Amino acid sequence: MRTLLFSLLFASQCHAQALSGIHAQAIRNVNIPADEASFNISVAAKLDSTAKQVKEALQNAGAPNPTVVATSIGGQNREPLLGGGPEIAYSATFTVPAASAGEVARGLLNLSTHLTEPLTALLLNVTYAASETKVAEVRQSVLPELREEALKTAQGLAKASGVTLGRLRAANENPAGGVYLAARNGDFSSITGFLSPFPIGIPYAIRLELVFDAIP
Repeated sequence: MRTLLFSLLFASQCHAQALSGIHAQAIRNVNIPADEASFNISVAAKLDSTAKQVKEALQNAGAPNPTVVATSIGGQNREPLLGGGPEIAYSATFTVPAASAGEVARGLLNLSTHLTEPLTALLLNVTYAASETKVAEVRQSVLPELREEALKTAQGLAKASGVTLGRLRAANENPAGGVYLAARNGDFSSITGFLSPFPIGIPYAIRLELVFDAIP
């Protein structure tokens, strides 16, 4: 009875495939080396400070051309940045090659413990990731294999449906987003092994769907 039910379900699926065309997917799971590190820095500074002063302080600590934006004005009890009076909170962001992230982070950590005027507090977050260029490079290297795999699947579906595989109607690439493996907040000096080495690989799923006409 179970075998008969499975056969009926499979036949129904094949009939639906034949009516709407043949849809065949292939997927490849890959590890892509992390080649960039994104820094997100929260800074508190005195009320008379400017974004230019904050940017210069970060650059002197080794941050390459950060984008600095004032986000709010708060008092001394505002978390997570604690100061001695009214302050301006700033957000600073920039991206560097992953290999140089450790050196840049050390400079910023030194700044966080030896604050220069007009800074009153500094916290940083670092996220390692594969760049869009690296992801695209890996995708291009595996797409021929995915096309071949999807074509074989489509041929099998067409045969099971009792139809002939027609022209290729569409090819849809749908790569999954990457998931970063390392992100830490606050005082990095207390975390052993963070700065080196950086993550070796980040998991990605590369997908391809081929859609063919089905000829009765």
